[in-house]
Amino acid sequence: MTGVKFIKPAVIICEWLPFGRNNMMSLNRHLGSHKKYNSPTEFGMEGESDDLSTGRIKMLGSGFFLETVDYSFSEYLKAKMSNCLDDICAKGIEINKEGNCFIGLQYMDDLSVERTKELIGKNEDEFARQFLPMMAENQISLIEAAYGVEDIMETPWELSSYALVITESLGVPVNSTAEFLEQDENKHILMPVTDWITNHFSIDGCHVFIGMKAMVCVGQYSERMRELLKGILFQRTVLNVSMRMYSYLWKKSKKLGTISKELPDATYQSLRGFNEELGEISNEFSRQRVLSDMIIAALTKAYNKWGKIIKSDEQLLHTEAGEGFKQEIEKAEDRELIIKKMQVDIEGLKGQLQQRMSQIMTKNGQELNLTLLLLTVISVLGVADIFGFNFWQTVLVIGIVIPFMFFALRSFLHYRKHFSSEHKWYRFW
Repeated sequence: MTGVKFIKPAVIICEWLPFGRNNMMSLNRHLGSHKKYNSPTEFGMEGESDDLSTGRIKMLGSGFFLETVDYSFSEYLKAKMSNCLDDICAKGIEINKEGNCFIGLQYMDDLSVERTKELIGKNEDEFARQFLPMMAENQISLIEAAYGVEDIMETPWELSSYALVITESLGVPVNSTAEFLEQDENKHILMPVTDWITNHFSIDGCHVFIGMKAMVCVGQYSERMRELLKGILFQRTVLNVSMRMYSYLWKKSKKLGTISKELPDATYQSLRGFNEELGEISNEFSRQRVLSDMIIAALTKAYNKWGKIIKSDEQLLHTEAGEGFKQEIEKAEDRELIIKKMQVDIEGLKGQLQQRMSQIMTKNGQELNLTLLLLTVISVLGVADIFGFNFWQTVLVIGIVIPFMFFALRSFLHYRKHFSSEHKWYRFW
């Protein structure tokens, strides 16, 4: 349907990032949110003056100004983000200690579905490039563990986000989501923005289409609807992060399986490499457990908050803000159990690895001792022959050499017993 467009839409993008009270306090303190008089704080690259008469400063690259609008020192921050101090296209951001990070922008023009998709992609990229430099090292470490990347600062597009488009109208009548999607020409009209639509409902005068990548809300929303949309936005964002974490765990489980199969026949150098890999995976799993705990805490608090909004409405109980939250909590708990099991598997592999390395070192030591003893025997007999010992002198030398030969034979049999499968004939030893 060519008539479908978003009438003066607002676009909100959400990402989940590990915060907590300490990091929230650090950010508010850095911005000077608590001061009576505060000014915008610069982040990123230095700016340039593009209007000398007014001293207008514009930040370069992914740099930006952040100005506090509202805050609670260890709870949340609401601020205005802009590229220059008088930017009429400034974005609003909201961050809380649970890790919900929202960034929103109001467009004053009507946008086509395709143009909206482009703007969402652009804002998601800017969101990642601007937010990551604000993170502390411990936060960056946890983000890299969640997404299984070595340097998230070099690959900011790896972050998972979810978008919400709010519009008063689509330019065509929408009486209900079910009726709208039943029409053949409408089934795929929103998919450039939402991707595959997994759920939809109409309530409080709003029509909500929930997709894999984004959701669309059509209508004038109430305060209850606003809170409900924030809940769904957060839940879908965590769902995307969870899928990335599961993908990472699946990849590492395959790696552990490969190490387990190759370990019995691995060379010493390969074992050293396996040992380093197991150490790295173990550290990453420790960070994964921290992330799981943070996600469970955030989901539980969110479910308790938004549960109060939806508990009186049977229809909402079956949305992402109802059953969706419970499912994500259950999945997070299951993921934590998987991580614990895999950590136990790693400890078992480390034990096998150390045992295998000890066996190789012991085998090398036995072979070296055997070689030295045989060389000693040959050397003594050679000396006796060079000096032309008589019969009794030779007997004396041989008598001295016999104990060495005895220990050489014992070393050889010990080697045969422990490192050869064909040793039935000398089990008496």
